[in-house]
Amino acid sequence: MTTISAPAVAHGELRGLVTRIVERAGFRDADAREIADALVEADLRGIVSHGVMHVPNLVKRTKLGLVRTTPDMKVLAESASVARIDADRAAGFIAAARAMDTAIAKARATGVGAVAVTNSTHYGMGARYAERAARAGMIGLALANATATMPSPGGARALLGTNPISFAVPGEGDAAAICLDMGLGQVTLNSVRDAAKRGRALPEGVATANDGTPTTDPAKALDGGFLLPFGGHKGFGLAVLVEVLAGVLTGAGIGRDVGSLFVDYDRAQNTGHFLLALDVSHFCSLEQFRSRRDFLVSWIQASPRAAGAGPALLPGQREYQTRRERIASGIPLPKETAADLAVLAEELGVAVPQSLRDAA
Repeated sequence: MTTISAPAVAHGELRGLVTRIVERAGFRDADAREIADALVEADLRGIVSHGVMHVPNLVKRTKLGLVRTTPDMKVLAESASVARIDADRAAGFIAAARAMDTAIAKARATGVGAVAVTNSTHYGMGARYAERAARAGMIGLALANATATMPSPGGARALLGTNPISFAVPGEGDAAAICLDMGLGQVTLNSVRDAAKRGRALPEGVATANDGTPTTDPAKALDGGFLLPFGGHKGFGLAVLVEVLAGVLTGAGIGRDVGSLFVDYDRAQNTGHFLLALDVSHFCSLEQFRSRRDFLVSWIQASPRAAGAGPALLPGQREYQTRRERIASGIPLPKETAADLAVLAEELGVAVPQSLRDAA
């Protein structure tokens, strides 16, 4: 059977379209570019659940005042190595980027910079912020809490979100040598929403209906059902860790107090972020770090493989390969996402590229 590929949209063309849409929604030029870069970058890496599918909802939440285009972000507490910031409902993409920049500046001076952010909103692909530190020659960690969708093992009530963890180690160029970016559910809530929108079933064992019985129907999972943590109690334990740093420590919402991105249109999300930067030069010489990092990378990549297995991949390598391919050939947008963007662009008086019309 012949597979028909979705029409591809050039990443620059898509970035320009999203930038113009976000500007029309009221964001300043620089912030609109930052948001567009973050969303398109996720699609470049194949992380569709965190890509431009979010643009219509961001515009909707902005119109409702749940995301502020010109927030008054304030420093609530600060010392040489740490800060706590009230994001004032800023787009999480902007709040997290500025917070990591603050963490990087503090790390240059003291070796460690940690910034806690409260009263924020969805920040998309966490790798973007961890990699911000890596590009500055530092180890980066980015954590965020999210809408409660996961029960404790054996539980029948959603307690915590899939609470992503993002970790990046500096490489020799812009790309991190290692970049771990994962949510703590077996699947993301956005991927369940995308499956429902596209009429696709979920894999076995990743979600339950509202009575706790397993389901592959995304509609049942979204209708009061639950997402299951990866690794059972281990994944749930890591979600608790993230909740302490991104929720409890920051002063943001905790558990079910975090507003739902796609359900709660009558209250703020109050999402929390925790950004950490470690300047490796304060721990050892850069030459020592690079040598030991390269040893670790080579040790993993040169390891013996089972018959028929592919090469050993470091965290982030698969996404970087997808990025290279899509830079060259374009981003194959889902038909539904392309159609939603085209409709929104026309509503806002933004010209729709022909490639997006073809994809829709």
